Amino acid sequence: RLWRGGAKTALVVVAACACAGLVIGLITLTGLGLKFTGIILEFGAGSVFLTLLLAMATCYILGMGMPTTAAYIMVAVMAAPALIQLGVPVLAAHLFVFYSALISGITPPVALASFAGAGIAQADPMKRLLPPPHPQHGV
Repeated sequence: RLWRGGAKTALVVVAACACAGLVIGLITLTGLGLKFTGIILEFGAGSVFLTLLLAMATCYILGMGMPTTAAYIMVAVMAAPALIQLGVPVLAAHLFVFYSALISGITPPVALASFAGAGIAQADPMKRLLPPPHPQHGV
């Protein structure tokens, strides 16, 4: 019975990651990743801070409704290269993109992780939707 429950739970994550793999394949084959990196760099106008904000917005938008791993993989193809081209170290760029993909799971309007956590805690999901601001979010 435990194996069956674990398989059902894993199936949701596997399906989401498979869909993200298809999307990444399409992004790579069509060259959209390079175009998107160029767009972020163009709107960032050489400013690392502005490019970080654009990359974070990209993570929020593309990460809606996906598990963190799938969101990170998708955005790592599109936003991390823009940060790396501006001189941000590779590890720092990927950690920033991963953190932004992680936060997209608790950010409205989708906030899947907030609803899942509220279900586990048997709390009202609407009260847990917006996390209180923490100083480390701005770091």
